[in-house]
Amino acid sequence: MQYRSRIWVLATSLVLSFTGYLYVASAEQSVLSTEGGIVIGQSKQQVFDALVKREDVLSVWPSTVSRTYIDRENVEDIGLLRDSDMLVISGLGIFINVQLDNQEIWEIEEVTSSSREVLEKLPTDDFDAFFGVLRELILDGTVDGVQSLPRKNPNNDRAIVSTIPEPNSNTEVDFEWLFSYDRWDFSEEGKRSHYILIFQDDKLKNIEYRR
Repeated sequence: MQYRSRIWVLATSLVLSFTGYLYVASAEQSVLSTEGGIVIGQSKQQVFDALVKREDVLSVWPSTVSRTYIDRENVEDIGLLRDSDMLVISGLGIFINVQLDNQEIWEIEEVTSSSREVLEKLPTDDFDAFFGVLRELILDGTVDGVQSLPRKNPNNDRAIVSTIPEPNSNTEVDFEWLFSYDRWDFSEEGKRSHYILIFQDDKLKNIEYRR
């Protein structure tokens, strides 16, 4: 397991809340595209290439099926987080990133100095005990809650891929990380709405629009 400390708030949490949902397309429909040439049935590479050509799309990131948030109200559902890629534990002055791999803790990042006391209570070498202690910390108010998120891009330490080439970027790492997910999220510059692209067997199956 790796451990890192960083005393500043990362812009990676991507904690989003959505007030609306609109289904756009499915593979059963013969041809449908969003503005910019994204078509049902395209490969991940074709979809990404189409996004790169759009001037109003600056980035794309993995979208988990559900960004589950656990607090005192639903703490008994904490087991839903066991298969997460990354957890964000938060509270007053507390912000901790925990990256998981096959139900093992392989990296913990302390983002704020106030997080150290919480980290000292969490057993990082025992997966079951970790969630048991985390449950108690939520119940006693030590932390407000915990949320599941996609794992961070190992190339740039963010949960995002720029569609604009960046200096000294390792695009191979970017693509491997992004393409390992079957749900992508992107938004259009200047708009609060966004799209979720759902792939199956490397082909675009569904397009969802959310606002």
